[in-house]
Amino acid sequence: MCGSAQSTEFAPKAEHQESLGIHQVEEMQKLKDQIFYLQQENHKLEQTIQVTMKSEYVRMTNERDRLEDDKRRLTDDVKRLEYQVQRIIGKPLDPIEKREEGEMYKEQKIQQLE
Repeated sequence: MCGSAQSTEFAPKAEHQESLGIHQVEEMQKLKDQIFYLQQENHKLEQTIQVTMKSEYVRMTNERDRLEDDKRRLTDDVKRLEYQVQRIIGKPLDPIEKREEGEMYKEQKIQQLE
């Protein structure tokens, strides 16, 4: 009888340890599921960030190109207006204009002498 009394004493301990083991396995599975879910969410967020960054990069590149075109156009406008001002006050801007004016002056002189 002593042997059966000891085995009944160990039975609740064994059941308790088995119950703890099952509970720990269930907790580990829940944690694994949470990790898997969080990894999926993290992956989705990374993809969203990549798409957003690419979109923003393209938008900024297009904006930069537009601004460079505007700058180029405005610089050309400034040069054109400077040329017009110089023509009005009679001062050529560059050597080509000076040469052209010199040639026009020579042609006028030749026409006057003829």
